[in-house]
Amino acid sequence: MEVIDTVVGAIQDFIAEKGKAAIGAIIALAVLIIALFSLLFLQCSEAKKNRPVKTVESPVSVESLFKPRSDAMEDGYYLSRPQNLSWDEDEVERWFEEPDEGRIRDLSKANDSLVDGILGAVQ
Repeated sequence: MEVIDTVVGAIQDFIAEKGKAAIGAIIALAVLIIALFSLLFLQCSEAKKNRPVKTVESPVSVESLFKPRSDAMEDGYYLSRPQNLSWDEDEVERWFEEPDEGRIRDLSKANDSLVDGILGAVQ
């Protein structure tokens, strides 16, 4: 109860000292608070209303995005290609390269530095 009396007394002293300016400021603050609450209430009530969903047609037809079918291609070629799980001898000769000692050392150093970077912060 004392706290309320103290606050009311402080407000009365402020109004007595400042006069019309204090009353104007209090009225402006009250109007601002009422306007904010009414705006908030209007926004919330508009959000609840069912609004029709606008649909926009694509300017480009979906069919033009895909390559046309060809007799030379298998069905589903564009979505996925058959995977060979093992190489034949020609692919081994063409793509596989036996690593030399220098490359193995470089790879080992790179791996060691990665492990040191990961484990460096561990106690």
